[in-house]
Amino acid sequence: MPLIAGIILLYLLAVGGFFLLARTGGPEIVPCLFYNTTGQPCFLCGGTRTTMAWVQGNWAVAFTTNPLVALALTAALATLAYRLIQGRFPILPPPPGKFTWCLVAAAVVANWWWVWTHLPQ
Repeated sequence: MPLIAGIILLYLLAVGGFFLLARTGGPEIVPCLFYNTTGQPCFLCGGTRTTMAWVQGNWAVAFTTNPLVALALTAALATLAYRLIQGRFPILPPPPGKFTWCLVAAAVVANWWWVWTHLPQ
């Protein structure tokens, strides 16, 4: 049970920290190394803006800035809530199979295309 309390506390601190950063305008964001090197956005570009919008409840901005990050945040929260409601420890599931890895790779490629075509250069 202390493990669950620690995970919940860590999650709440992270969400609270992002909420405070969003309310105060946030710190100066360090540019992406990939973007600085290649001039093209990486598949996670916009992730900080997406997380800030997600924490503030601005779902439209979150899902249009970087859909993969917004979906991952939503899935993580839903999974944590479901496991806590069911009374199960919020532990990592067993390693995924090859089909799941293929789906993840396809999602990353699709998200990278989205970021390349929708974020300002």
